[in-house]
Amino acid sequence: MNRGRASMIGVGLLLAAACGGSRETAAPTSPTPIATRPIPPGLIPGYDESWRLTTAVKETSGANCIQVPAVGASTSGRMVAARSESTVKFMFLAPGLPVDDGEYVGMLSGNAFTAARDPLTVRFPSCQGEGSFHGSVTGRFSSDGRHLDAIETWSYHFASGDWQITFAWSADRD
Repeated sequence: MNRGRASMIGVGLLLAAACGGSRETAAPTSPTPIATRPIPPGLIPGYDESWRLTTAVKETSGANCIQVPAVGASTSGRMVAARSESTVKFMFLAPGLPVDDGEYVGMLSGNAFTAARDPLTVRFPSCQGEGSFHGSVTGRFSSDGRHLDAIETWSYHFASGDWQITFAWSADRD
């Protein structure tokens, strides 16, 4: 995984103005479609499920040092997943956008899952120095395994303070 690109984990999707110095929030918008076609099985090694994902900002908190999206702002796109009896992993796909292909990897118990990303070192021009990023997601697959709902949390720590962005996920399998 490209660590430089990984530091932007989807920031391009919902934080297009991340390099701006403003702390104002953006107005809610309708989901912006990213990719419309299913990802063919086997196209991305290690993943065998293609999903249509919509994320919406549920809440923001803390001393953010970049422009953050308003609660309710949403975007839609693609992700791939792989599941076994006890593990799950997800990867976002946003061709043409400055986002990464970082993975959430975790545990699956029945239909419930929890997964996390590797911690990252991040840097935004409007923040003081380097910071750290941690991403996690907790959710549940439907009984037929073709839909999921989850809560994703991005946690940042900078010298200027800690902040979080929480997203609601809704996804349907192709």
